[in-house]
Amino acid sequence: MPAFLIPLLLNLAPTVASWVLGDKTGKAVDQVAGIIKQTTGLDGDPADVLSQNPELALRLKEALIRAESEERQRQHEEVLAQLADVASARQQTVDLAKVGSAISWGAPIISVIVTAGFFAMLYLVVTREIPEGSQRLADIMLGWLGAAFSAVVGYWVGSSAGSAQKTSLVEALARKQ
Repeated sequence: MPAFLIPLLLNLAPTVASWVLGDKTGKAVDQVAGIIKQTTGLDGDPADVLSQNPELALRLKEALIRAESEERQRQHEEVLAQLADVASARQQTVDLAKVGSAISWGAPIISVIVTAGFFAMLYLVVTREIPEGSQRLADIMLGWLGAAFSAVVGYWVGSSAGSAQKTSLVEALARKQ
């Protein structure tokens, strides 16, 4: 590859990566390219300079490791916040069931509606002739209901330990009443 193309590719990498892999990847590539430019002070091909300057290569490696560590810490904190949010929502459902609130029946009722809607739509699409001009709408509705059904299954049959505990707790509460 001609050396003059490498700076061009470094500049285009974030854009191309975001097209192919989504916006987060483009941001990551952009961040790495920025670290390389900041650490080496180069806009050109850093590979030549790094191969000739082991100290600069080591500083670059340290900077990239530091950036990776910071990103992993941010992701860890994000996951903890999501888990706390889920725990809070589950606790709210449990609290509502304890006091006998009708709102605690919301998830089961919505689950039944979504499941019935999904299988009814699936039955219609598979066994009936969809009128001309309505086929795309039927496919879209089946897709949306399929996604909602997937969420329902995930809610009731989730594989996480927290989900298993939630199920046990809800069953215990139901037995008490």
